[in-house]
This record gives sequence, structure tokens and C-alpha cells, in this order.
Amino acid sequence: MNQTSAPVLTSRQPAAAAHPVPLTPEAASLDVAIRHARVIASAGDAIPRAYRDRPGAVLLAQEWAKARDVDILTAIQTVSFVDGRPIIDATMQRALAQRAGYRVRIEPGDTSAVAIVERDGEEVGRATYTLDDARTAGLLGKKNWQQNPKSMLVARATTQALRWHAPDVMVGVFSEDDIETDPVVILEPTTAPEPAPETDDVVEAEVVPEEPPAAPETPTEDADDPTPLWSNREELADALKAAGVTQSAAISEARKMAGALGMDQPASVAEIVEAPARLHHELHAWLTTPDGL
Repeated sequence: MNQTSAPVLTSRQPAAAAHPVPLTPEAASLDVAIRHARVIASAGDAIPRAYRDRPGAVLLAQEWAKARDVDILTAIQTVSFVDGRPIIDATMQRALAQRAGYRVRIEPGDTSAVAIVERDGEEVGRATYTLDDARTAGLLGKKNWQQNPKSMLVARATTQALRWHAPDVMVGVFSEDDIETDPVVILEPTTAPEPAPETDDVVEAEVVPEEPPAAPETPTEDADDPTPLWSNREELADALKAAGVTQSAAISEARKMAGALGMDQPASVAEIVEAPARLHHELHAWLTTPDGL
């Protein structure tokens, strides 16, 4: 009996490479940075709450630190990001100034502070910040100003002196008081309504007797509408700082909560303050829950 040969099926797919394609140096570097960020983000209480379980935020801080030749641990302790802008304290501002060849000399006082910027042993300029300046700016009601007025005077004088006399140090960085999270409201121009065309036709109208005004309702206690916790932006900002939470993180969380509650989602700290009191209490519970972030 003749033996027939069965057709042989072959794949047209290219054979798999015997070895994986090596990563480019850029891709390998990014892969290492991402792994590093994940490890830091999992450090729990050892890092600020704004960076916990957020490797993307840690990676952003890494890039910021690399661009300014700062180690990552120092960066995540002194830098926070609000609306994508890096907020740095006065200590980091002076450190950046020193790296740029400046020296900031401080003359603190009870009611004022002077920051003197020097370069090559010569004074470049100085700035003085007083309690009257803070009062005019509406800062004295803030908790940090009430508890540490001398330190806050030094911080404001430092920022002001560097912005005036060493602007290259402050390019792309901000202090906490520089950030305004209120949205810009653009008012549409209003136009007067066009007058109705005159007509000689007379139309008889039915006269409806005017109803007496309704009696004002007596306010009732509603368990679903508790008392708001924050009456202005400064109070909420102090609560966020005490909890170690950045404004951007709080806004992001408040938007999630508002969506779940069927409310309008706030886009700023000011809108959180104006939101219904239920959102205040939800956000407060989140801020006071250990490892809530």
C-alpha cells in the first residue's frame, strides 16, 4: 500500500529572538528611576504623607532634585508640589542660593527680619519683612504665624531678598505664600437688553391679584447638613499643613468625595471651603485617619 505524506503546516510568524532586545541607556535609566521611586513610595511613615504610595510624585521629586543637584531624601522633606508647582521652604531656598554662588545672611528680630544677599564677599542687596507687612498681607491669622512669628519673618525676608536680588535661584520654584489656588473668574461683558419694538396695538391683560409674601421658614436641624468645619481658606490650609497634606492632594481627594456624594467637584481650596458641610466632614475624616493617604 502506498504511503501518503500529510501536509506539513508551517508558521509564517518570525522566530522569536533567542535573546531579549536590550534596553537603550535612556530606557534603562528610566526603569531604574521608576523602581527606585516605588521603593521610596512604600516607605510609609518614613516619608511625608503626600509621597506615600505615590511613586509618580516621588519620581517627579527625583527629577526636580536631579536638576538641582539635591539628594532625593532632602527633596521629599523640603519640597511639595501644588498644582504642578514646586513649593520649597526657606532652608532649601538658602541652600539653592549657596549652590548658585550666593550667601544669604539673616538678621532676625521680634518684629522684623532682614535677609542680606551676598556674592564674592560683596552685598548684592537686602530685604526686610516686618509684622506690619504680614498684617497687611493678611498672614497673621495663620497658625504658623501665630506659633512661630520669628521663623515666618525670616522665611518671608529670605524669599523676598532672593526674588529681588538673585532671581536665577527662584526661577521655577515658589514659596507657600506664593501659591494662590483660587480659580480666575472671567466675567462675560453684559449688554443691555434691546428695547421692545413699539406698537400701536393695545392688548388687554388679565389682572392677577398679588399674593401675600410667604412667611419665612423656620430653620430646622438636619443631620445630613452638619456645621461647616472651615469658614475660610486660611483655616483649611492650616488643617492641611497640620496633617502633612499638600493642597493639590486635598483637592484631588475632595473631588473624588464630591463625585461620590453627587456634588459639584471643587477645583481649589476656596471651592472646598464653599462646598456643602458634608464634604468638609468627609475630608476631615480622611485627614485625621492614620495612613489615610
